[in-house]
Amino acid sequence: MRTSKTYNFFFTVLAIVILHSCFSIAIALTPEAVADLAKPATVGIYAAADDDKYYGTGVVITPEGIILTSTTVVPQNADTITVYFEDHTSYSAEIVEYTPEVQSVLLRIVSQHNSKFPCLPLSSEIPPLASPVYTLGNANNSIKLGDGVTFSSGVISGEYTLNIAAPSASRPEILNVIETDAAVNDGQDGGGLINSSAEVIGIISKDFSQQRWQGTAIPTQTIISRMQYFYKQTTGIPTKAKFSAAATGFKNLDQITSALVNINIDRTYPPEKLNFPDWETYKETIADWTNLSDNEKRRIIVDFFSAESLVAANKMLRRPAGAVTGLMVSPDGYLITSAFNVESADTVFVDKSTGRYKELTYNGSMEKFIADSQINLEKVNNRVTAIQISLTDGSEVPANIIGFSTPLGLALLKADVTAPQPFIDLDKTAAQPVLAEEIAIIGSNSSSYTINTGIVSASTRNDGNYFQVDALLNYGNSGGPIVNTDGKFLGLAARPLTPAPISGSILPFSNDKTKTVTSIVPTLKIFSSTPNSGISMGIMADKIITALPELKNGNGINESDKIQLGLLASGNDPYSSDVTVGRVLPDSPAAKAGFKTGDIIRKMDGVGVRSWSEVNSYITEKHPGTVVIFNITRPLEKPFILLNNKRISNAAELADFIKNNSDGTAVSGHISSPGIDQKLYVTLN
Repeated sequence: MRTSKTYNFFFTVLAIVILHSCFSIAIALTPEAVADLAKPATVGIYAAADDDKYYGTGVVITPEGIILTSTTVVPQNADTITVYFEDHTSYSAEIVEYTPEVQSVLLRIVSQHNSKFPCLPLSSEIPPLASPVYTLGNANNSIKLGDGVTFSSGVISGEYTLNIAAPSASRPEILNVIETDAAVNDGQDGGGLINSSAEVIGIISKDFSQQRWQGTAIPTQTIISRMQYFYKQTTGIPTKAKFSAAATGFKNLDQITSALVNINIDRTYPPEKLNFPDWETYKETIADWTNLSDNEKRRIIVDFFSAESLVAANKMLRRPAGAVTGLMVSPDGYLITSAFNVESADTVFVDKSTGRYKELTYNGSMEKFIADSQINLEKVNNRVTAIQISLTDGSEVPANIIGFSTPLGLALLKADVTAPQPFIDLDKTAAQPVLAEEIAIIGSNSSSYTINTGIVSASTRNDGNYFQVDALLNYGNSGGPIVNTDGKFLGLAARPLTPAPISGSILPFSNDKTKTVTSIVPTLKIFSSTPNSGISMGIMADKIITALPELKNGNGINESDKIQLGLLASGNDPYSSDVTVGRVLPDSPAAKAGFKTGDIIRKMDGVGVRSWSEVNSYITEKHPGTVVIFNITRPLEKPFILLNNKRISNAAELADFIKNNSDGTAVSGHISSPGIDQKLYVTLN
């Protein structure tokens, strides 16, 4: 007990000294200690310029109240700036320096007293990949609302260049950013990315890679080198720290990452650039904005940001530009990746009159925005036309798809190499995943690699073909190796998105948003898995090893030979246990067998069905020409409620029932959906 009290007293004194002097202690602290030091120095910031309001996070970096934040939090023409501390105190602030080239603003707290503020030191060193880091902030107004500073832990998952939006600049700045898998939510931009010594190593940005969809930060070293304030405070510009793979805690990373390759894929239609204006740009197009009523302004703002949210969701579900990850498994150029990366299943909607993507422009109405995007469309597949592999020596060579294993979601490629390549010997490095063991998904990028850490959350899924991890899986690392801390190959990161990406139209959240939505365009509900969900699948190493000989011999299931059924799931009731058909594709095997929208699948070949994944798994194991017998229920009318044997079909009937049964009489009932049971015989192709 004495030791514990002595330690606690020592740390309390140390924390007080650090918080009021901003000096670095250069030792690794526990997450609790980092939180104790960093939260008091984290502030919520609120700014106003004309009629516009902004909010976000900042971090105090001097005892005198200098705050570092982002240009997305405080505009250059801010009229008022108020900062809120976690202890419920608040102060006015003023701009000291505004540097949009690095998306950074320095503020000074305006205080009538010679107050000393809690603060954090800056660090110009970037820790190694997989080093622990923390994000803190005013997420969703948490500080101002009295809920305190939000705190999340994660690791440094990457470093790469990114186009950074620079207000008032003619074009985006290209800067190095630090990526993290710690949580970054609305309102945290401008907050600090903190290392394990409670030092600020970066400022959280709103910008992100559309391949990765993870939080990023502008490195402190970059900010220090570009802002005049720091030239006055320091004697030189810090040099960039290099990543050290050895410091990650994962063995054999040098060998594993040497076998990574970038796969560059051309398709018939290029990635769609789905543009949406920022609020400032759009507001300038609104006639006589200042004279509009408050209600009209509110309506315009709500519609704009609702549309912005919808576009953001659509962007996440479109295949982005850029290379994807592959893994060399032999010196003569054989490599594996997720089938998702090289399949030709993407759906593209093009304008019938031009054969290209429609020009989409938001015009003040989300409903019209959706409807305009769905007029005069033709649905086509976006097929792969060419594949290039970037080798470790920097050269690029063409590659061909040798085959697919559809049950595994695995693709085997052969690169046209002329010299032996670094590779991973799967037979020697493979291991079985163990529940709760620490893992990492390794992805390639143009300059280095990325690493997303987590644990094995299920050691087997889908009849032993997959295992589940909670590490973030996205477009950038799909197809990359999943390894444990001993450097053993557990499997390959599977697809980040189900079903395949869709481009060329705005998919609404539901058909309720507009009555003009055409049946050709689905809603966002069809996607059952999305990037970075935290429920990530890996293809089992032993299954990959078993499949490779057949794939090399050309016995895999080629893209054109994939089993087709022609049914899409219904997204009307995500909580229903019924396997309900949402759509039947024209001329498909299901359509020819007589399937209709709304049919409920009960059995296949006499075996009960509980989910769409069971349907898909069963079908993919079949061969073309196989006849599958479906037992279905076809609803005859809309569902209704039976209460005490009285049929309730609408709200008025329910209100009448409640009125007539208010004497305490027991009520029992159930939902009834009358239908007819029948069998359908589907010949697969």
